[in-house]
Amino acid sequence: MNYRKVLVVDDEKTDRALVRRQLRDYEVFEVETYETALGLLEDGDIGVVVSDTNSKSETNGFTFCAGIKISKPDIIFLGMSGIDPGKEIDYRELYEINGADGFFIKGKLTEGIFLPEMIEKAIAEHSDEAAVPNPL
Repeated sequence: MNYRKVLVVDDEKTDRALVRRQLRDYEVFEVETYETALGLLEDGDIGVVVSDTNSKSETNGFTFCAGIKISKPDIIFLGMSGIDPGKEIDYRELYEINGADGFFIKGKLTEGIFLPEMIEKAIAEHSDEAAVPNPL
């Protein structure tokens, strides 16, 4: 698993470009649908997924996240949405319940570089979890 490889899932080209701009030091792959994303994840060693909540798919970002985290629990998953900031806590909680490592509102993409820090924090948390011995 390569945490320098990031898959961005969003049906909006402009939003994918904003994410890509945040991740200058990463190898970034872009897709519009969850189905296309699944194909790339099966075939590659992508370590990070940044996904919109709504895409041109029959499912949603929460369900997509849950499926990814079941099949590939070591992947870092960050959810994003263009929602009203007043709903941020609800979306953050829904992503958390489904195994996401973080969530942000798309509007923040223009406020400064923060995604690399989110990714590094999630990697550190995964490393800490792996270092804890299983009591069983």
